[in-house]
Amino acid sequence: MRVYLDTCVWFRQFDDHAQPRVAAEAAAFWEIIDGVTEGRLELVTSSALSYEIALHSTPDERETVKLALEMAVEHVPVTDEVVARSNELLTASVRNIDALHVAAAEAGRADVLVTCDDRFLRRARRCQTSVEILSPIEFAQRMSP
Repeated sequence: MRVYLDTCVWFRQFDDHAQPRVAAEAAAFWEIIDGVTEGRLELVTSSALSYEIALHSTPDERETVKLALEMAVEHVPVTDEVVARSNELLTASVRNIDALHVAAAEAGRADVLVTCDDRFLRRARRCQTSVEILSPIEFAQRMSP
């Protein structure tokens, strides 16, 4: 199964785990990473993801995430086709960068796009897309036997 993780999922590991939801999403992130390292999942990334990561947080956090991105089996560039598809997704009120993530996940033949962003989750689920949109907790529950 191919999985695309939104930027917020990658950085959840650095958030305050005193909040139960954050702790559960961080644990789910690590379950997903375990699935990738064990070969049960294939990671898909994109230039849109790399761009957003470059703008995020501290240099140490960025470098940690960049190293983890090297596990990806495919890195989708933001091509004219990806941009055109993201423009179609904007009609469902999905924000620009989020629309690019969905379009890149589709282009990378991801089965699932995982996000912690509730607004993105709600809006993206209304889109006609070949990619299933799930929270980290929902996806981790599906991975469990």
